[in-house]
Amino acid sequence: MELNKYGYPIWKDSKNFVHISQAEKHVVGRKLKEGEEVHHVDGDKFNFDKDNLIVLSREDHHKIERNMWEYKNIIVVHVIVILLSYIFLTSYLKTKNIYLISLTLLFLLFALVIPLFPRFLRKILFTLRILKKNN
Repeated sequence: MELNKYGYPIWKDSKNFVHISQAEKHVVGRKLKEGEEVHHVDGDKFNFDKDNLIVLSREDHHKIERNMWEYKNIIVVHVIVILLSYIFLTSYLKTKNIYLISLTLLFLLFALVIPLFPRFLRKILFTLRILKKNN
C-alpha cells in the first residue's frame, strides 16, 4: 500500500483505493455501481474492517461528511469561546476592570448558546468565510 495525494491508502500495483476494494469484496460482494461511495464509519481512513465500511449513495455520503465537518467547526468555535472567557476572567481577577468581566460574561453566555443553536453558528461561520474570501 501507499498513500495518494489526498492521504487515502491505495494499492501500489493497481492504484485502486484500498477501502473501495475491501468494501466491494467484504461488504457488498460486487463492484460498486455508478454513484456509490464507501464511507468510513469511524472516520479513520486506515480502518478497513468490514464493520467500519458502508456503501452509500454519493448524495448521502456528502450529507454525512458535510454534517461532520460543520459540527467539528462548532466544537472548535465553542472551545475558542470558552478559552477566551477564561483569559478575560483571569485578566479581570488581576485588574478588576469592569469591562473585562462584562466581556467574560458575554462570552460565557455565547458559549452556552452555541450548542443550542448550531444552525445559527453555521450561518455565522459561513458568513465569516464569505467575508474573508471577499477581502
